[in-house]
Amino acid sequence: MRHAITAIAAAAWLGLVPAFAEDLGPQMHSNRGETAAEKADEAAREACKIEICDIVATREAQGSNVACDIGWTWRGEEIVDALAGRVDWAWGQAVCQTQVTVNRAPLANAMSARHATIKGDMHLVRCTVAQDGKPYVIEVALAPRVTLRTARRQTPR
Repeated sequence: MRHAITAIAAAAWLGLVPAFAEDLGPQMHSNRGETAAEKADEAAREACKIEICDIVATREAQGSNVACDIGWTWRGEEIVDALAGRVDWAWGQAVCQTQVTVNRAPLANAMSARHATIKGDMHLVRCTVAQDGKPYVIEVALAPRVTLRTARRQTPR
């Protein structure tokens, strides 16, 4: 169980899950079918998650690092639903892309430590939205840091 939670945290840390996913409940899907590009993006994200989870599960520090090109498209109606009226969304879809890198050794070693902090490399996330029919680019630089602690069973008092 601890490894599953750690894998989910690692995926969130890497931007493989939308930042507002915890507010969404079940995964959102548009009424339209997925496009070929959306299916390819989803397959790439899944492959990257598998690579990261393999490091978490095996704890093997030797081997190649993870490097994934990750794309994600949020349709306008999905964004409106996710924001739930908290913010008005006047644009259409948002198409985002980043290169995710994970250094194997620090992540593998953290799985055996009681406490560990993993500092990620700088990631540039680039999103494009349409504003008045013209593309508008938003770039965000992230240097993720995740602190992991071993869960200890607490006895009731």
